[in-house]
Amino acid sequence: MEPIKINEYKTHKISDADVIYRINAGEKELYEILLRRNNQKLFRVIRSYINDYEEIQDIMQNTYLKAYEKLHQFKNNSQFSTWLIRIGINETLARLRTKGKYQNLYVSENDSNHKQIIEIPDNHLLNPEKK
Repeated sequence: MEPIKINEYKTHKISDADVIYRINAGEKELYEILLRRNNQKLFRVIRSYINDYEEIQDIMQNTYLKAYEKLHQFKNNSQFSTWLIRIGINETLARLRTKGKYQNLYVSENDSNHKQIIEIPDNHLLNPEKK
């Protein structure tokens, strides 16, 4: 196998299947090639679900970590980008499910015009022993 320079990922055409095979064979640094090839596409898909830039970055990082951990399970039945994006969508949906369960108490300066009433239950009233 010939060596690949990471910076030549656009000009040197090696298939995703070959890169994945070599990563699984021990050339872990080649994962960056897959990351660079799919970064923009993954960002756009996740951004279609969530608008918060920092949260998108967190989800993308989790997606890349999960894909790397499970790379040995990837079968070449589809493109790697399809598999990666499916992981990203699952991560995004999981984040949206947990996000819906919690109320963010932080109010930024931009939202100062938008007043909210936050109701916090009084646990003493709900406790039958205290009644």
